[in-house]
Amino acid sequence: MPLKIYVRNGYAKLLLGLGKGKKQYDKRADAAKRDAQRDIQRALREKQKVAR
Repeated sequence: MPLKIYVRNGYAKLLLGLGKGKKQYDKRADAAKRDAQRDIQRALREKQKVAR
């Protein structure tokens, strides 16, 4: 992934950065957090429907 481009005397120099993907346990933790947040939002919506 290009981070910076330096241009000097007709030459261009490019600073590159490397990226690493997430580990499997990070993906599972994020999915669990997302599911929990979705359940909370669903419960709040249901509570609002009942209160009306």
